[in-house]
Amino acid sequence: MTVSIDLSLKRNEARDLTEEINACLTGKKEGICLLNIMDSVCGLLMTKRGDERVVSDILTDMEHVFPDRRSYKVKEEDMAAFTKSAVFGSHKAIPYKDGRLLLEEGTGIFAVCYGNDTETALEIGVL
Repeated sequence: MTVSIDLSLKRNEARDLTEEINACLTGKKEGICLLNIMDSVCGLLMTKRGDERVVSDILTDMEHVFPDRRSYKVKEEDMAAFTKSAVFGSHKAIPYKDGRLLLEEGTGIFAVCYGNDTETALEIGVL
């Protein structure tokens, strides 16, 4: 089974998708949930929910590690975003049981846009 969630994300926006993903797992006993965000300037984060400062601090750290700079060999406006997505990941494989992702309590899955505003989708595969 594959499900798609359409996303409209702004630059440096992080959207908690945990409950939307769990809704796709309703009625499923157990297995693996495969998540893939379909844009090269976006990524998926698994981190603490309920305190927006956590994600903000993570994005700030990413900017320090991979700042926008003029010295990229590829003169692409979103080159730093491509790098962040490649290094930090655009896909996850997470076990689920009884229709819910098996995550530590208080942990969530966030879609993040590292580059310019974008229209994309989260593809969810259920095994």
